[in-house]
Amino acid sequence: MAEIMCAGLQAIPRSQMESAYVLGMSKGEVMRRIILPQVFRIVLPSLTNEAISTLKNTSLLSTITVIDITLYAQTSISATFRPFQFYIAAALIYLLLTSLLTEFSSWIERRQHRLS
Repeated sequence: MAEIMCAGLQAIPRSQMESAYVLGMSKGEVMRRIILPQVFRIVLPSLTNEAISTLKNTSLLSTITVIDITLYAQTSISATFRPFQFYIAAALIYLLLTSLLTEFSSWIERRQHRLS
């Protein structure tokens, strides 16, 4: 996440910051009004991908006994011996969550595009 934010900050031309200083803005105003809105637009797709990747990787945590969707499915399978239904349900839950994150990100990107 830090690398994504750093890359976003480096993508903003230095001349924009210098121009804002010439106009009399303070460092806080420059960051809040000029730099950060642009950085947000640049890094939003990468941050969304990172969030989706993190969500998908939570199933790996079940191997170290952190309770998540996959572990609940495995526990239910052990009790009922119906793997197909529980794995399909877990897959649908992951699909729903990633779809919601993707749509939310797309909505924010469209909103930011309209504002610029």
